[in-house]
Amino acid sequence: AQNILLAAHALGFAAVWKTGAAAYDSFVKERLGLAPNEQIVGFLYIGTRADSLAARPAPEIAQFHAVWP
Repeated sequence: AQNILLAAHALGFAAVWKTGAAAYDSFVKERLGLAPNEQIVGFLYIGTRADSLAARPAPEIAQFHAVWP
């Protein structure tokens, strides 16, 4: 799933993995043909952005702290 998301972003699409109420809904699972012992881990949403991403300023190196001695 992660590789699909990375590939979608690399191709210029917007993509997100969401696990919401639908993943636990018995009607949704039944309509997707899942067996009673099978589970949905999430849904991948892939599409085009309605707007462009704003450029984020690069953080200052001083904001980072070493995590090792």
